[in-house]
Amino acid sequence: MRASELPHRILVEQLLSVQDQVTGEITQAWGDYVKLWAKVTPFSNKDRLSAQAVGVLSKMRCIVRYSTLTQAITSDMRVLWRGKYYRIEGDPYADNIKGVDWLTINLATGEKPWQE
Repeated sequence: MRASELPHRILVEQLLSVQDQVTGEITQAWGDYVKLWAKVTPFSNKDRLSAQAVGVLSKMRCIVRYSTLTQAITSDMRVLWRGKYYRIEGDPYADNIKGVDWLTINLATGEKPWQE
């Protein structure tokens, strides 16, 4: 996959446990995991209707290069793209050719407890 095929910049964030140094209280906060070049494309109407029929809220998919960092991305993380947060719908899946060239990540909107 050539660099010109990945025109978008996304930020993958993960939920971290942070301890207050004064009180010792542990809270949850979103923190940067990795910035990636990606190709973000909206689902076609057909794909969106198929996804909604089985209860999936995915609206877009993004393709990123496969690496040790990207293979660790899970559905517990979120994506920031163009100022909006997207939930990762299901775990990313590898390409169907070699399995180590790229990953596809489905992005969803909807219920947003992960957005805070």
